[in-house]
Amino acid sequence: MLADDDFRAIYDLLDVGQTVDDAGRAVDCGIRCDKFCCRPDNTTKYLLPGERRFLDAALAARGRAPLACKDLYYFESLDEPPDRACACEPLRELRPFNCRVFPYSPALEGTRVVGLRKSKLQYLAPCWIDEPAPRWRDGAISAWQRVLDDVDGRLLFCRLGALWEWHQASERGEAAGHAVQAVASIDGTDEADTWARAARFFSRTD
Repeated sequence: MLADDDFRAIYDLLDVGQTVDDAGRAVDCGIRCDKFCCRPDNTTKYLLPGERRFLDAALAARGRAPLACKDLYYFESLDEPPDRACACEPLRELRPFNCRVFPYSPALEGTRVVGLRKSKLQYLAPCWIDEPAPRWRDGAISAWQRVLDDVDGRLLFCRLGALWEWHQASERGEAAGHAVQAVASIDGTDEADTWARAARFFSRTD
């Protein structure tokens, strides 16, 4: 599981402007789309294994209450309050990995993150950005590598992938069994299989 120093390093890698204007100045991409990806009705924010503990400790050190979270059984998620667009709006410096890296997932070759890909899922059509700033892109590739080199982080995406495939099979009317069975089929000790499952999950929008 990632340690506190890992989270600090990952956040730092993503703390430069993801989206920049023609002059190279960082811009808030959420202004143009009215914070589409931040709003809880549009997206679900996963937390990496160990990230809730890290965030709670960082907030406590600032004398702040912890972020509201919910346990979705297979992973933890932010529980955004209804009175604002996103849970981390007043504490941007502590926004989770998922919020920092969205909408880009890793492009994998074996166990190496070699680039980024933007989701092509239809529900994300309001997201208007196409390419990240070069410096942010380099940091995001390094951040994703660090996340996926951690077996617990990689297993999170294996579980999400198993749930995605189970849902797709159910939508097609296939006898998909129970979601618990799909997740239980993951062998966390099989390194090659976990990398293959993660790659399959991240390529689902191709």
